[in-house]
Amino acid sequence: MKTINFKYIVPCLFAVAFLFSSCSDKDNNLVYFKANVNNTLESMVTHTPIGDFGTVNAKFPVRIQRPAASSLTVTAELDNSLIDAYNKDYGTNCKALPDDVVDFVKMNVNIPRDSVKALDSIEVSIPDSKFSLLTDSTYLLPVRITEVKGDGKESEERGKGYVFIRTQTKLVNSGVAPEDMPGTLLDDYTGWSADYQDSGTPINISDLFNNITNDGLALNQNNGNTIIIDMQSEKKVSGVRMARWYESYVWGDYVYGYGYWFSAVHVWLSKDGDWTSATDAGTVSDSEMSRDDKGFQYIAFYGGVATRYIKLQIFSGYSTSSSLAELGVFVSE
Repeated sequence: MKTINFKYIVPCLFAVAFLFSSCSDKDNNLVYFKANVNNTLESMVTHTPIGDFGTVNAKFPVRIQRPAASSLTVTAELDNSLIDAYNKDYGTNCKALPDDVVDFVKMNVNIPRDSVKALDSIEVSIPDSKFSLLTDSTYLLPVRITEVKGDGKESEERGKGYVFIRTQTKLVNSGVAPEDMPGTLLDDYTGWSADYQDSGTPINISDLFNNITNDGLALNQNNGNTIIIDMQSEKKVSGVRMARWYESYVWGDYVYGYGYWFSAVHVWLSKDGDWTSATDAGTVSDSEMSRDDKGFQYIAFYGGVATRYIKLQIFSGYSTSSSLAELGVFVSE
């Protein structure tokens, strides 16, 4: 007995229904968007201490079911009335964009006679100079085909397009190479202190800054060890580097390295040690930290953050070897 693969049936039924409607009602040659399955394009805007980054530029290709008997003009407009229905359908809580942030790059396109494709796409964008005005977590930019002049009619179902915009505030600049770390690596840590919160025992701070990656602080085996560094004065911290445990040795003509890496690090920064109001830089995964051949993992910030205290919650992964062998702090002017 043959097995029926239902994942191919639904798209086919949709296509058949769409084509059937075009054949059964020749007065309605429907004009529609063809960006993707649900005509929703996604963008991310990231707010950082040194500026706002991202790209919000969306193009919606315009199609018609059957070749147009004569050339036609298609017009689209922003339609915020579609937001409530979108939120209900997709379980989101998108907001309408602030006034005057959208550039309506192209809202009129032409479909030539005997063609099923417009020469251009409906296009909307938001310039990066307006990103700072996006203070909510999610926005929706809905556009709808509002007029067709010529041999066609706007599709109620597929004549709508959406730009889903997510925003985030981020200090960590993921994946910055060791040689590209912002600021300068400090070489003098005199007077600094550290508190290992999970044991209550003092840390020999000199072990963390002696450039020896096979000694240092032994951590508990459970994940989430918390260490607080007091730099004794406020500095503009632009990044940190850490080594879990690493040792290199020479065998013949080769230098071998053997060590462990942190699986994730959660970072907080505070000017006064009040962690209820501290700057939460978030959790940085191993994949977001660059490495070097000396056992260090690097966390870079987008800019220098004024702080005195650095709080680190360290996750060591599943290995039984867990330690903080080295720490380094980068500062900017």
